[in-house]
Amino acid sequence: MFKAAAQEFVKRLTTGKHFIPNEDPATEVDLLTLVRIKKGIFWNYPKYKVLRSTLPKLGGVKTFSPGDKEDEMAVDFRMFRTISGNVQVKAGDVVDAGISADVVDAMTSVTIKKKTVDLDCVRETFRGKPINKEDLKHLKLNKHHTLGFVYERAYNTQPVTLTNVGSYGGKVSGLYQSLVNVGVGVKAESVATYKVPENKTFAYSLVEITVTKGKIEIPIETWSHKQGWLSDAIDNDILEKAREGIETKENILNLIDRLPESTRGDVLKKLREVLEEEDALSELEDMLNESSGPPASKTVSSFMDILDQSKAPKARDGLCVLVASLDVLPLPLQRSLTSGSPESITVLNQLVESLKDNDEPKLTGSVPAGLQPDGDVRWAADLLCSSDEVLKTLTDLFDLPPEVLLEVLALAVMGIHKLQGRE
Repeated sequence: MFKAAAQEFVKRLTTGKHFIPNEDPATEVDLLTLVRIKKGIFWNYPKYKVLRSTLPKLGGVKTFSPGDKEDEMAVDFRMFRTISGNVQVKAGDVVDAGISADVVDAMTSVTIKKKTVDLDCVRETFRGKPINKEDLKHLKLNKHHTLGFVYERAYNTQPVTLTNVGSYGGKVSGLYQSLVNVGVGVKAESVATYKVPENKTFAYSLVEITVTKGKIEIPIETWSHKQGWLSDAIDNDILEKAREGIETKENILNLIDRLPESTRGDVLKKLREVLEEEDALSELEDMLNESSGPPASKTVSSFMDILDQSKAPKARDGLCVLVASLDVLPLPLQRSLTSGSPESITVLNQLVESLKDNDEPKLTGSVPAGLQPDGDVRWAADLLCSSDEVLKTLTDLFDLPPEVLLEVLALAVMGIHKLQGRE
């Protein structure tokens, strides 16, 4: 619910390209907090990791006052969002208008202020400051990462109440119910309310930090947040764009076939272990993409050992496509997909083949337990069988263009199906 409110706030800002929605009010995003930014290898949509460190700590400055200023951004801001259907929202209360809707998010009226640091003061203080090697190591930066610090935060000046309604009677009810089963999407309750205390960060802006010869450098320009998927204008050719994306990467993905069949099951088991460790999947993606230096994660190191022992270096590129595809999906979906039974993944792979052939994917006849209405991977089948109209409704939920969501799901299914040969 909070994530929906933060997204809607950023979406309505005239200067929204500089603001990044905060996903969780429990995440402390104070001024000068460090944030690690990762751009995907195949999909250029940044992922943000709020770190438990600050610019003063990185620069070895024990006491620092950034000289911030405060401004009002929005007075009497309120939000409601519907997915599939219509409702009436009055002062944050959701009133059923008699038309079924799958999801409704609403927020009571609030004033949003922003607090901004004095960048000139920050640059003057931290430019050229040396960074302790151990502190730099703990940031876990590589060539695909950019480091930034929070120079501006938007926050609520009074408590607000968020309301979420899931009626499960609309056009995409089955899909949302299956997403609930794996912990993604709407709440299982028909109505849920949540009160957000005052002074919680709704959105934040970043300034990039570069490290040159172990010293801090702060460029003049702020970080521009790529938020094309937050736009109201979504192309209608979602399925065709997804097919094109699959086609451009399928030849690389097929290099997984170079792995000996006796090794594939071990690789998949190790991949599941990687998903249990925070940040390990991103590190594995970097290692597969010719990242230099030994991995920090022992699990990733073990994965790479299995790959090296297979003596199939070309398979590395195919696995990179699989891992990069999984890394785009939310964690609960990653885990359920990699743990899907061979029977379920085979059926999902058949749906992908239908999608690639311009047919209309459909579940027919009896299906494995994992694809039953309450199954762990039913969400994947529902997504693969979705129309353009339904996929558009998922844009805000996943923070992704719908064609990218469909593309990465299809590639992940194809890759996992290849690995399940001799598990």
